[in-house]
Amino acid sequence: MEMMTPYQHVRLRPGMYGLHGNYFYRVFEEVVLELLHEYSFTTLKITTNPTKNQIIFEASERLDFSTVSVPMPAMHSVESAAPGEIKESFALLIASGVSATAKFSAEYADGSFRRTIIQDAEVREDSFPFCGNRDLTRLECNFTLPAEHPVDESFVRGNVHRFSKIFAHCRIILNGREYKCGDSKNHITWFLLLGRKHTLPPMQIYEFKGQSGSLFWEVSFSFDAGKKQLFSFINGEETDEGGTYVDHVTKAIEEAFRKAGKEDDSLDQMSLAVSIHLPPQERICFDGCRGCKSVHQLVSDHPEFQLIARDLKSQIVRSLQKKR
Repeated sequence: MEMMTPYQHVRLRPGMYGLHGNYFYRVFEEVVLELLHEYSFTTLKITTNPTKNQIIFEASERLDFSTVSVPMPAMHSVESAAPGEIKESFALLIASGVSATAKFSAEYADGSFRRTIIQDAEVREDSFPFCGNRDLTRLECNFTLPAEHPVDESFVRGNVHRFSKIFAHCRIILNGREYKCGDSKNHITWFLLLGRKHTLPPMQIYEFKGQSGSLFWEVSFSFDAGKKQLFSFINGEETDEGGTYVDHVTKAIEEAFRKAGKEDDSLDQMSLAVSIHLPPQERICFDGCRGCKSVHQLVSDHPEFQLIARDLKSQIVRSLQKKR
């Protein structure tokens, strides 16, 4: 049996990111999700340089980083961390394996600075990973890809626009331009407006949001006569089938309308967009299939989802009573 080392090139791992198509797409999405969720950065600057086939991620303004716990991927055998101990992550190292050259520069709260250069999956400086026992405040990831996997600027623009709607509490800046939500109260409302922005009469959209510590959520819904739609995201990951946490949201909406005396058949035609961000240390089962049972609790069993449902219900009731 051949043992894989932590620094072994990703191309030697069959099926890792797929050995077909353009690796750049997967690497881009993985790094953005790692920085905005696992590492809890709230400002992300992305710079592309097609001439050098280069993309740079600069993450800063970390949210509640002293409590973040980032587990090792299952492919590495490590001892479990003690309560309160910050585990180390090889997530970015795995992603960098598809890159001809990757440079990581990290700054910490104590003013120290560390840098790692990875070329052909060989670490040039022995200072990786960055999630040690010190407070990471800024991380820059510089990827130079091989010519056969070019930087696709149209893909980057489209996905930056999409991520800016999903990560409502974060600032995402691409080549000097910050992506914002426009006129809507919620970022996530953009998904409901796809293809319907100029419909007459304009559809009424209900928008609610909340925050409790590191927990963020946005819920937007409408009773438009058009096609019923569902857009649901948790920690930046899309769950096409919804899940029991979405059931919690829809139940809260129904109960709020019933309490306000506005229950009618239109609830069956509700289009819903929901985005929820749990604190990174929360490890749960994303039960998109609604029936998955494992050693983890279902997401809807967690107190965070109970809190969201209660807060959402009370906000809707107050809003409906105020309008009446």
